[in-house]
Amino acid sequence: MTAAESIYALYPYIQHAQLLAHNEKIKQDNVIFTYTVSLSYDEISLRVLHVDSDNTKHIHIQVLFEINQGKIYVKDLYHNSGAAFELLTSIKSNPSLHQASFAQNSVPASWLSRDILNSLAIADRIAQKAINQYAGDDYRPGYYSQIECSGTQLILSQINHMNSRSLSHKENYSLRNLTFTIPLNGKADSEMLYNTDRIGIMNINFSDHSSANNRSAGDAVKNQIAEEIRLYQNDVE
Repeated sequence: MTAAESIYALYPYIQHAQLLAHNEKIKQDNVIFTYTVSLSYDEISLRVLHVDSDNTKHIHIQVLFEINQGKIYVKDLYHNSGAAFELLTSIKSNPSLHQASFAQNSVPASWLSRDILNSLAIADRIAQKAINQYAGDDYRPGYYSQIECSGTQLILSQINHMNSRSLSHKENYSLRNLTFTIPLNGKADSEMLYNTDRIGIMNINFSDHSSANNRSAGDAVKNQIAEEIRLYQNDVE
């Protein structure tokens, strides 16, 4: 699956997370709530977060779904206020959230802008370079170990730390981190952090401290980042 297809598949979960956050806000008007929906391998996580005055976030609601043979089932749930039964009822009343096929859903045409879709396509071309290169590079679905959607941004992560803490694999380990951050408002951050590349509105953070014999995937990723930057700059010019 492409990144865009995975995010479209998460759309009903994002809608439900927004609804849950809205309902909690009605109950506690003086509290700030936000949400995240993430996909990692065979698990979908839906979270509503309580935001403190110092911007510390705490889990208020969490629902974990399992993808099993293409179908989605409720795996676990938690509600900080003890309303777990009400939460489960709200999920079961929405057939698109459970026992449904994990596939592209019908979404508003304007939900993801052209800039966002272009960024996702660029991210896919970069992330593909590391697929199935070394142990730990078997990501699913698609090319990422995690895709996270919030109210403000999309974060695509491809992380491989296979054997990095093993004393018996000192010369054969991966320690590679690749992250793409795409703002949903279509506006690039005014500041860039150290070790960050930017293509359009998307920030790219990449590091590879793998053992010397596990570096070819990281080198291919770096080369593709450079190529995508060159292509983007040529288009802009």
